Parts: sequence; structure tokens; C-alpha cells
Amino acid sequence: MEATTATMRRARLDKRAWSPDDSFRAFGEHVIAERIQRLLGYVKGVRRGTDPEAVHDMRVASRRLRAALDMFESAFQHPDYERLRKEIRQVTDSLSRARDLDVMVLELGREATSTPPSQRGALGEIVRSCSSERRQLQRNVVAALDRLIERDVAAMFAGICEDLAQSEERSTTAADSASAPKPPKASARRSQPGKRRATGKGQPAAQTETHAESVEPAE
Repeated sequence: MEATTATMRRARLDKRAWSPDDSFRAFGEHVIAERIQRLLGYVKGVRRGTDPEAVHDMRVASRRLRAALDMFESAFQHPDYERLRKEIRQVTDSLSRARDLDVMVLELGREATSTPPSQRGALGEIVRSCSSERRQLQRNVVAALDRLIERDVAAMFAGICEDLAQSEERSTTAADSASAPKPPKASARRSQPGKRRATGKGQPAAQTETHAESVEPAE
């Protein structure tokens, strides 16, 4: 049931097209959702651990996503928003260390080709050490990716957007109800005793007495 709900949320957000007439939050939904999908697109390549450029691309994507999350923070006042930022930050941290080692291995490897043979031994040892550390670090990278998929950050963000939209709709409905004109109160008709007295045929007493006087012979 939870998986179905998450899929439906992602599908609704994926279909969301942004218009220049939309609100700041709607623009944020469009930007953040697009950057989440771009980040997730690099997971497979990074998981293999054989393409340093995939690590670089995913780290850049994670930093751009974090920048968007910071930019639109004021539009997404929701308790899960900070959780989302934390998940992305952990991915960035794991990728940053991996990328640093990838760059070091590549640079030292290039330098070794132009280094005198007498000095290549020391450089080779450094390269082997960095490569070994990078292989060990790959386990941490994969763990971070698994956590990212398990948390389903796309569905998490879609749920945030859905909750905020429903809350806004409830507030609008309540405001409309409060401002709607109220119907006038029905005034109760008050009877005034002594003014009218019912007669046999429902005529007022005053009219009955006047009629009696008009037909009574004068003395």
C-alpha cells in the first residue's frame, strides 16, 4: 500500500508542468523534482564504481539539488523537508571523498608517466594506497545510494508537496466560509394581546364591535 501511494505521488509530481503564472512554491516543486530525477539518473553508474565521471556528475547534481532546497526553503514549511535535505547532504558527503580520491589517482597516474624511473616507485606506492582506499570507500558510497533509494526521496518530496497543497486548500475553504455573507435572521412575529381578539369567524374584536353599533337602532 505504501509503495503504491509513493508511486502515485511521484507520478502526480512528474506530470506537474510549470507555468510562469504559477506561485513561487509551484516553481520550486518543478525545479526540485527535476533535480531529484537528475540525481537519481546517476545511481547505476556510480554503483558500478568503474566510472570516475559518474561520481563527479552525481556529486555536482547533489550540490545543485541542495542549492535548490536552500533557495526554496521558505516555500516548504514541512517537517519532512529537513529530512530530505539531510538525505541529500549525506549523499554529497560520501561522493565528495570518493571524488577526491578519484582525482588524486588520475593526477598521480598522469604525473607518473613523465616522472624519471627512479621516482616512479614512490609515486606508484601512493597511487596504490589511494586506489585501495577508494575501493574501500566504494562500500560507503553504495550504502549511501541504497539509503537514498530506500528513503525514496522523490516520493518524499511529492508527499511534502501534496500535504502543503491540501493544507492550503483547507485554509482557503475556511477563509471562504468565514467571508461568505450570512443569511438574515428571520424576525419572530410577536403577537400583541388586547389589540386583536378572535371572534367566531376570525374577525378582529374592534371590527366586530363597530359592525354591531352600525346595525343597532338609535334610541
